[in-house]
Amino acid sequence: MRKIIIWQLAVAFLFLFSVNVAWAHNATSTDDNQSEEAVQDETVEASDLGIKEPKILPDSPWYGLKKIWERIQENFTFNPLKKAELQLQRASQRIIEAQELAQKTGNNEAFAKVIDNYKNQIERIKERIDKLTDKQDEKVQKFTEKFAEYQLKHRRILEKLEEKRAEQKEKLQEIKDNDLERLSEVLSEEDSSRIEEIINAALANIEGSNLKNFKNLEVLKALEEKVPEQAKDAIRRAQESALKRLKNDLDNIPTSTRAEKVERYIARIQGEQLRLLEIVKELAANPNLSAELKARLAAIKAKIIAKIGVEIDENDGNFLRRLKSQLEENKDLRKEIMRASRPDILQKIDDDGLVERKIDDGGLLADDEDEDEDENDEDNRNVNSNTNNNSNNNSNTNSNTNTNSNSNSNTNSNSNTNSNTNTNINTNTNSNSNTNSY
Repeated sequence: MRKIIIWQLAVAFLFLFSVNVAWAHNATSTDDNQSEEAVQDETVEASDLGIKEPKILPDSPWYGLKKIWERIQENFTFNPLKKAELQLQRASQRIIEAQELAQKTGNNEAFAKVIDNYKNQIERIKERIDKLTDKQDEKVQKFTEKFAEYQLKHRRILEKLEEKRAEQKEKLQEIKDNDLERLSEVLSEEDSSRIEEIINAALANIEGSNLKNFKNLEVLKALEEKVPEQAKDAIRRAQESALKRLKNDLDNIPTSTRAEKVERYIARIQGEQLRLLEIVKELAANPNLSAELKARLAAIKAKIIAKIGVEIDENDGNFLRRLKSQLEENKDLRKEIMRASRPDILQKIDDDGLVERKIDDGGLLADDEDEDEDENDEDNRNVNSNTNNNSNNNSNTNSNTNTNSNSNSNTNSNSNTNSNTNTNINTNTNSNSNTNSY
């Protein structure tokens, strides 16, 4: 009996040991498929925003007292710039509280309230900045840079919240758009060189991996859509600088791991897929890339387009309208999407005639030539000018006609006055006219 018990215990021990080993292996495999660089670039903690971790969250019965104390502090802060700084601190506290709520509790009502409170704080900061009269004051300029930096960091938290709270995705997207609009309004008050300076200072203060400029580019492209026309050049210059830094960073990654790191990073990073696709296209255009990395980038483009199709399926009409608006502004990306998407996705995108498509025997044929038709008309006319159309033109149409053929043509024209003369035109042309060639 004792031997049976010992045997059963041994079997149980071996079973548990094997389960633990398998679990550990799976956990390691999962971690291996993650991008440490992406996690690093997406992680924003309270200390990154100059505040402490919140001890009282919105779902606590003591939260009301916390808010009362915050209002007292604000009411007794009279300096306009100090008040703006305090409001930025409050906005950061709200976004960190939302992050903590998403991780620790499932209180949707408290989460929605704290997100709304965050949005209101950003609106108040924008109004406060508008009232600051001396925009050239060094302290004001430092605050403007800090506001830009924190808005970019807040955006990363909001993107993580979209992943954790999928049911709130539309609301969070709206807040992200609102943040960029407020930031663009602040930037539009500055001249072009100052805008670039603010953006570069903000990006420099955001720590991250050696691939962080990929994420920075995605945010800058989103910002470009929001800023007024006079500010776009400054944002584009900032994008060029970020892309240059990204290329340099890629060169510093060992070639043995570079392609794999880039693929994992892009697969993991949060952001709007259309902008990620645009950045991948820009990277792929680099002639110095290795063949392996180019192949990986091609595969990544296909995956991003597939993700866009999934988002079209899973989201309501707002996402599709947003996508169409973006595609109207970028014909190159429009071609990429239309060339590789599923037929049902094409129908959704193309129902307003955005891009002409043909469906032939279940295959998809992109009418890319139509896009370039106007551009090629001149070239086609130049080529066709050397062909012999069925015309009754007796003049010399080919500037390359040789002297002998001119002479022969003239001789022939005397004996065949009613015929059409073709003077040694390209031998590949077709002629149905009565012609004596020499």
